[in-house]
Amino acid sequence: GEEAFSLRDIAVVEAFALVLSEGYRRLQDVRRLLLQERQLAQVQRLELVDQLTAGIAHELNNPLTQIMGYAQLILHRNPAGEYNKWIKEIYSGSVRAASIVLRLQLFAQEQGADKQPLDLSAVARRVIDLVRHHYEERGVELVDELVGELPPVVAQPGQIQQLLLH
Repeated sequence: GEEAFSLRDIAVVEAFALVLSEGYRRLQDVRRLLLQERQLAQVQRLELVDQLTAGIAHELNNPLTQIMGYAQLILHRNPAGEYNKWIKEIYSGSVRAASIVLRLQLFAQEQGADKQPLDLSAVARRVIDLVRHHYEERGVELVDELVGELPPVVAQPGQIQQLLLH
C-alpha cells in the first residue's frame, strides 16, 4: 500500500539512485578518456611511422641514386658479355627499389591524412602495386578485377590502404 515505504526508505533509495547515476556518468567519462587516449596513441604511432619512413627513404635514396648512376655510366661503356647483363640487372633492381621507396613515402604520407573522398579502386590498385613484386617472387599472380567508376567514399586513405594490406 501507500505506507509500504517510509520517507526515510524513499530518501535512501533516491540517494542511492543519485550515487548510481553519478557512478554511471563517471564510468562514461572514463570510457571517453580511454578512447581519446587510444586515438592519441594511434596518431602518435602514425607520426612515428611518417618520421621513420621519411628517414629510411632518405637514407635509401642516396645509395640507390649512386647505384643507378654508376650502373648507367658502366652501361654507356657497353660492357662485354655477361657483365652487360649483370649491370642491367643491378640497374633494374635499383630502379625497382627506388620505386618501392617512393611508394612507401606516399603510403606513409597518406596515413595521417584527413578524411577525403576516395576512389576505392584507385586505392586498391596502389596497394596491389605496392605488394605485387613480393607475391610474384613467390609465384603468386595478383589479378586486378576491380570495378571502375565506383562512387567515392569519404575516408582516410592510409586506413583504407592498411585495411586492404591486412
